[in-house]
Amino acid sequence: MRSISFSHQYVKIPSGPDSLTAQLIGVFRTDFGDLCNQFIEYDTRYISKEGKVEHYPLPTHGPALMLLLKTNDWLWTTVRPWNEGKERYYRDMLNEEVRIIVKEED
Repeated sequence: MRSISFSHQYVKIPSGPDSLTAQLIGVFRTDFGDLCNQFIEYDTRYISKEGKVEHYPLPTHGPALMLLLKTNDWLWTTVRPWNEGKERYYRDMLNEEVRIIVKEED
């Protein structure tokens, strides 16, 4: 099973025994500059080990990929910087079940 990695346990990521996998159901090209503040707030929010609300910094412009994932009936997204190789990698996984890996950074 292929995987998608995250640097934090983001609030958007479903929790529970079934949350270790998701189905990748959409890959969309966009630009970081087109993302509204509410979406950025949703997409980047996590709780630090100290219990503080933090936000992962995203670029303010440039090409991006928006991935749409489904865990049970929960739809959620993640945004990644675009490059041709990443787009091909994610498009090759469309409609597949993928492992969700969280690698907490210090």
